[in-house]
Amino acid sequence: MTFLDSDVWGGKFFSDGWQDAPAEQPVVEPATGDRLGTVGLSTAEDVGRAAARAAQAQREWAATPPQRRA
Repeated sequence: MTFLDSDVWGGKFFSDGWQDAPAEQPVVEPATGDRLGTVGLSTAEDVGRAAARAAQAQREWAATPPQRRA
């Protein structure tokens, strides 16, 4: 996989697995103006679900003994 591989990132976002995105956003190198690729954009609802899942995972991770986390 290369940086911003369009087969992975194009038209998708990651939230508990790769999801098709409703829209795309070009990624531009600000120093040169070169287009590096595109990434998928998620909805506010997608972000809410991802945040809730992350909060749940954090509680589980925090409860994991340090020896196991290491």
